[in-house]
Amino acid sequence: MTSSAKTGSEQRDARSFVRRMVAIAGLVLTSALLLPPSAQRSASAQEAIEGEVLVILASETAGTVAPELAGIPALRQAPFSSYRSMSLLAAHPVSLVIDRPIDIPLPNGRVMQVIAEERLADGRVRTRVSINRPGERDYLPGATLLLVRCEPLLIAGQAFGGGTLVLGIRLGSNCH
Repeated sequence: MTSSAKTGSEQRDARSFVRRMVAIAGLVLTSALLLPPSAQRSASAQEAIEGEVLVILASETAGTVAPELAGIPALRQAPFSSYRSMSLLAAHPVSLVIDRPIDIPLPNGRVMQVIAEERLADGRVRTRVSINRPGERDYLPGATLLLVRCEPLLIAGQAFGGGTLVLGIRLGSNCH
């Protein structure tokens, strides 16, 4: 009888242990589901992505290219190679965090908004860019772009100051 009583006791202890483990697992799962989405993201997704936004005035009239721009290969390729002079109007340092918009004022009164949407496994950053004039319809309502470290993505087309504004977004530091 002792052996069957022991077996019954061991079975109750095993069932009790399993119930406790299931309850603990349920609490852990429930806690994870109740966290806000931003808390569920990995820490690396919330780390700042350093970079800069370049505001360039380009013109087809003869002139010089600012030394700060001479090292950017994309500016020597079409369609930017048709510009014979370029000056750097501003270089805005940015610190992008996923889903936090950053507004960059432009010299023509418009505002460029940059939002990092996702950091991809290969290091690229899916980014949404829009350009608008406060209180008016969007000039560029929202383009999704993939940014690569140290390779500026260039946007051109806005007339300004006898030339064309070229906007560059470059991620990373020490890319010059």
